[in-house]
Amino acid sequence: MQKLQQWPQRADNTWQAAVVRLPVGPEGDDGLPEPLTVALCASTEGEVARPSRLVEGEVRSVDLVLEAMAALAQDRLRYRPGKVEVNDEELAERLGELLAPAGVQVEFRAQLELIEDCMKFLLESLLSEYLHGLEEERPGYLDAAGVTVDKVRAFADAVAAFVRSGVWRELGGDDLVEISRPDAPPGMRYACTLAGERSLAVALFPSEERFWALRDAEHEEEVLDAWRGLWHIGFAELEELPQADQELWQAHELPVADPEGYPLAVLLEGAADAGPRRPNAEELAFLEGLLRALANTGDDELDSGRWTVEVATALGKVEYELSLPFLLDPPGHEELYRHGIFDRRALEAAHARIGRFLDGKDFQSVEELNRALRKEFGGKKVDPGKYKPRNKLEQAQDLCYEAFDSLGRRRVALARRALHVHPDCADAYVLLAEVARTSEEAAELYAKGVEAGKRALGEDFAREYADRFWSALETRPLLRALHGLATEQLRLGRQDEGLTTLREMLRLNPNDNQGVRYWLLPRLIARGEVAEAEELLADYADDLMAVWPYCRALVSFRRHGDTPAARRLLESALSANPHVPAFLLGKRQPPGGFDSYELGSGEEAAISAGACAPAWESVPGALDWLERLSRPRKRKVTGSHLHF
Repeated sequence: MQKLQQWPQRADNTWQAAVVRLPVGPEGDDGLPEPLTVALCASTEGEVARPSRLVEGEVRSVDLVLEAMAALAQDRLRYRPGKVEVNDEELAERLGELLAPAGVQVEFRAQLELIEDCMKFLLESLLSEYLHGLEEERPGYLDAAGVTVDKVRAFADAVAAFVRSGVWRELGGDDLVEISRPDAPPGMRYACTLAGERSLAVALFPSEERFWALRDAEHEEEVLDAWRGLWHIGFAELEELPQADQELWQAHELPVADPEGYPLAVLLEGAADAGPRRPNAEELAFLEGLLRALANTGDDELDSGRWTVEVATALGKVEYELSLPFLLDPPGHEELYRHGIFDRRALEAAHARIGRFLDGKDFQSVEELNRALRKEFGGKKVDPGKYKPRNKLEQAQDLCYEAFDSLGRRRVALARRALHVHPDCADAYVLLAEVARTSEEAAELYAKGVEAGKRALGEDFAREYADRFWSALETRPLLRALHGLATEQLRLGRQDEGLTTLREMLRLNPNDNQGVRYWLLPRLIARGEVAEAEELLADYADDLMAVWPYCRALVSFRRHGDTPAARRLLESALSANPHVPAFLLGKRQPPGGFDSYELGSGEEAAISAGACAPAWESVPGALDWLERLSRPRKRKVTGSHLHF
């Protein structure tokens, strides 16, 4: 419970959990297999799931479910849900009692489609790992050639120094580190850290191509294939290590920085019938030196892109020459796009160049303007250096445009350079907030971005940019900072502040190009601020998104109950998109992997249901009313409808 309660709550998110008992396990005293039990927990957001550990024999179901929920929060989502659905009534009652202090609602639901979808792969994977562990004891560090207790001690000390240094917080999963010296053992020329808020690992690659193959992998099978043949240093609790390593740490009191920081260095299987391999003495010493070199690396070295560190290893002093290739020789726009890396904000750089080209020019007609633009920009590669910034703020903003079209540490370095050029560059704060370690830190950076954006626009900016707040490029950094601030305020549970920020965004930009109204309206209804919700519905009365008619019907039901007027509004909502009730009622799970949608489609329904679910769940009787009135009606067939 403590691991789960530490995360902020997303009241609009639903998880599903189930306990599964498998009739396959170790042989008992009676010669029959002992059952194995595991809990699975999945989120409707992004269709991600995590299991608990596999347990032999009988175990309390509620404990395993809490373990799986904590794993899902810690490893992937970093928040706790507003609701959990389970398929066991007794479990629902017990879990509900335990989760009530955390503000999590628990409901019984006979069929859990999301769990069923993910169960096959997860169970096959868990069983495979379990049975492999029964068949063959996992090798320990001392099983590898030339490895001694002293060499493992030196490696453990380097790992502890690396963990304590916090350098892994500054290096993201896109920050590939190249080791130019010393000569790396096979498969260890490149490295990157994989860090979440409470998880950490180091992956090593033989080439940039293998890095991209892992980064580009999407489905579970692709990810597993991409990992084959790669070195990996994971961090775990002591009992998760191979038995030989547990005994090694306990017998020799080897160093460790954290109870969850025991290192497990393995070469992941390169073939289906091969198990993991442990590093030999040369490989272990190389990894030891690499971790020591990273532990002794500061921000200045990282921002320089290339640096040298001399460290002491079990094999003597070694000089490591490290670099960040994506910082020194960044991939171009086309290459990033091939790998699915595309930030729409970078497109604004082209609009900025057009604005500078047009500055000071006087055209007699629209046709003349278009001819000039076609001549200057049409059908040829544009030289960005030709359209130089006119002041320091534009110079700083250009660095942010460049950062939007970059990845990893380069984004951070460019953002910091932008603030050095001009302290009122709001997008620089936005970029730094996007890689912040915590929501609290991100909110603070976004708030600084808001203040910087307002200073950059001037005291009378609201009047000066009225009716064109989004179309004017110079206002967008402020709106982006406000958007990020509202997101973090709501994530942190600071609802009053979050709604105030959303209201300010709508006041500045009534055209609402960012879709703020879809955040604000359901939250107003959920908080009982119905009068303001009705004003918002009226302000955007022609909105075609399904959120609007469904919230309009809900407001009527909340005000007056099941009246003919409320029914007519719900009928109108059903006509706009009949798929929404299935998602609101939990009968369908949101589809994944879509970037666009059509009005009236299942994708639009999933988005709309996700937006307005907190509002519907907050009104007593509303979901029952929706379920009753959205059921397909049986048509009475008469002779006039029959054709032979």
